[in-house]
Amino acid sequence: MGGCAQNLELRTVLVLGHPGTGKTRLMQEITGFEPALDPHLGALVALHGALRLVEPLCDDQARARWIHQLHHGCALVYVVGPGDVQAQLYDLQVLSRSEAVRGVRVVIFADEEVPDFETVRTTDDLQGWLMALGHG
Repeated sequence: MGGCAQNLELRTVLVLGHPGTGKTRLMQEITGFEPALDPHLGALVALHGALRLVEPLCDDQARARWIHQLHHGCALVYVVGPGDVQAQLYDLQVLSRSEAVRGVRVVIFADEEVPDFETVRTTDDLQGWLMALGHG
């Protein structure tokens, strides 16, 4: 998997969403690999070309720490799944107004278009979005 120098070039893609929305399964579909638990990072991690997909463990502190590490060139995939869609979208709106995600590309993975947000509805579309990000 290369040394530290290679890792510095990896762009972080944070994968967030409510529990049970299929974040881990989506990461596996995208990368072809089971995401690995990295206890040091407090997250599941899967590499995809020049991208590092990261799903923080269901712990608000770990999630907040990751959000604050985002910077220009990083991206955020917010997975909207079954359940209370309004509550999920509310969390997304709060997050999108946060100073921490300014300059960060945000895409929503959902069955339906989400107003005011770039939305992808299939794994193939997300794959294309990530590919463009990796080459950007």
